Amino acid sequence: MAIKNTVINIKDFGAIGDGVADDSLAFRNAITFVYNNYTNLPNYNGGGNGNRRAMYQIYIPSGTFKITQAESMMPSTFTTPIMGVSFVGNGKFATAIDFEPTVAGSFLLSNNNCFLHLLFRDLSFLANTTNANFMKSTSTGAAQNYVFDNIAWGGTWTYGLQLLGTNNNSEFSWYHSNINGSWDTFFYIPNSVGRSGDQFVNYNFYAPNFEVSKGTFINAQYGGSINIWGGSIMYYAGGTGGTFFILGNTIHNGGAERFMCSGTRIELPNANCRMIDSTWSTGSITFISVDNSSQQFQGIGVTGGVNSIFRFGSESGATVTFIGCVLQGKHEYRYARGYDRDARATYINCEFWHYRDAASFITLVNENGSNFKAGAPLIKFDQCRGMPQTNQNKYIFDTTLNWNLKKFATITKKILRIVSWENELPSQAGGNISEDVWIPIGSVITSVQVYGYPSSAGGTTSTTPGWVFTLKGSDGTTLITATPTSNNPSLGMNVTQAQNFICDTDLKRHLVFAANTTVNAAAKGYCLVEYIG
Repeated sequence: MAIKNTVINIKDFGAIGDGVADDSLAFRNAITFVYNNYTNLPNYNGGGNGNRRAMYQIYIPSGTFKITQAESMMPSTFTTPIMGVSFVGNGKFATAIDFEPTVAGSFLLSNNNCFLHLLFRDLSFLANTTNANFMKSTSTGAAQNYVFDNIAWGGTWTYGLQLLGTNNNSEFSWYHSNINGSWDTFFYIPNSVGRSGDQFVNYNFYAPNFEVSKGTFINAQYGGSINIWGGSIMYYAGGTGGTFFILGNTIHNGGAERFMCSGTRIELPNANCRMIDSTWSTGSITFISVDNSSQQFQGIGVTGGVNSIFRFGSESGATVTFIGCVLQGKHEYRYARGYDRDARATYINCEFWHYRDAASFITLVNENGSNFKAGAPLIKFDQCRGMPQTNQNKYIFDTTLNWNLKKFATITKKILRIVSWENELPSQAGGNISEDVWIPIGSVITSVQVYGYPSSAGGTTSTTPGWVFTLKGSDGTTLITATPTSNNPSLGMNVTQAQNFICDTDLKRHLVFAANTTVNAAAKGYCLVEYIG
């Protein structure tokens, strides 16, 4: 046939596009034509390397194109590398390819270390059987650099992209993709037999919409360096759910063990749904400004259980960081190694919808039973807050968990300020004879100070004797008793008491700062509680 320009129309190869006729042969003929008609890039100073360059773009107009034969869009029998092949439709929902394979386990595309710098744009891919898989990509160095721009997948599938081989299969990007329906796994790097490499890296998802009844979004048993920016990731409320991100295997090559998700809305509608399950033994896992507090699913009976698991095993594990996130449910950390590893996680400026304190939010599992407790990760919470509720500010969330189990641990000394209304000490006149607060369990109070301003510095002018202020644990332990200088409130007071009070029960960590009934006037001042933990 005569081709007059560099864009070929799939209908010129006999495709019908009515959703009834089988267009398998037309697609096979089109990709064969592109594969056989190429030019070579120039080879200068190492640039181009003489690679074969595709000369034609495959255009697929509006319609529904039914395909029943495996590998019709890309056959595994093509093995000589060629770059720059493009499949372009007339719009994400205007052009649909309906894959209905007659053989179980079939792939619509199979790249056998042949195609690189692929482009898919403005297309929908549909399937309605677990026989169907979208693309198998096998690379020993050539298959790489795929772009999916404004693509939708829907229906019932087993795998989306399955990556095999020993090297590359890297540099993939998705822009504004819609992934709906039911899946086993959309993006899958399996722990395949005979694999000798780990250089599967740089996968970028821009504003993805992964909204399915069941299935895993990303399962990376090898490789890594995964980025997700924005978008919505959710399970349908009536579906069976699954785990969005599975980061598998343990030790990966350097540069191939990094995961970042930023600005994404994540919905976990029931207890069968998890955000992440990782067994990475090194590397980094980071969530930034991620929100999974969907109003519809805030009931603790629905999503208050464990929805994220980090399995450190006998190694240090990946460094886990959450920054500016709103989180539901619990996070679980599993470990098996002793004191000679430095496992750690950090939560910065986060809000936790189901729990008032960090110890309730975290579940620890020692996979060696009672042994090796020193292997528990250091988990730091900085500028965080617990479940929205009345008196939310009474529960101090910031802490470093498990510092008291470690052989060596760097921890931060904290100072808690306790006052009544208007920066005053508790009093009968102020209407609050006491103030109470819960500091993190396991904290150790090292010092307490009670300070009252003298009248010369804006303090009370009262001279009534007998004023007494105390700070106690709810177990009855008195941590400080403070009285004004010379028993004269107008002279102020400054009383400090060193402590070594371990807040290892709820009663001990519940502190009450109180005035006796003689304190009958407002007094400017404060109580400072210094603690570690």
